Amino acid sequence: MNGRFIILRLRTPGETTFHLVNIYAPTDYREQTNFIESRITKIVSATNSSNLVIAGDWNTTLNSINKQGGLAWKESKYRNSLVYFMKAANLIDIYRKIHPKNKTYTYESKSLKLKSRIDFFLISGKFNHDVTKVETRACIAPDHKAVFLSINLNEEFKRGPGLWKFNNTLLQDECYLQLIKDNYPCILQKHADVTDKQLLWELKKWK
Repeated sequence: MNGRFIILRLRTPGETTFHLVNIYAPTDYREQTNFIESRITKIVSATNSSNLVIAGDWNTTLNSINKQGGLAWKESKYRNSLVYFMKAANLIDIYRKIHPKNKTYTYESKSLKLKSRIDFFLISGKFNHDVTKVETRACIAPDHKAVFLSINLNEEFKRGPGLWKFNNTLLQDECYLQLIKDNYPCILQKHADVTDKQLLWELKKWK
């Protein structure tokens, strides 16, 4: 979408499908939050979030250890939106998970006297123990380094936690909205004896 991401759908010999996504986030802070709220959610809706690897230039740092020089590090709306997305989709910054104290940087601006780690992988939590190596290497780009990830994809994939995803384009469909309004009272009445809120929520979604 607008040259911001590429999605690859891959299948192992054992017929397990996973998705590899490469992204390039905007540098303009006025576009960054919208990128997370619209583009990234579309990526998730088009992929299997339990078998997902996203890599690329995020143009932000997740915490202070990933930045050296320049202005003092602080949270931004875009950064917080990204962290919220990671939690919702059960994605982890695998480099920081494996190297919790390493001060490694992927971008450098000599004019600003700034170094930061803005290029990184986000992977489904289920792959956490399958990663054999994640590292930063020199590359031909003048101001960025390359990031590398190695995963041992065996055929014994363990099913991760499910994630229900709502197609928010339905909120623009008047017929769908009216259908919900007409049927919701009946659903509540039918399951009036259900006291477990989580179970009731699942029953509502199923109906």
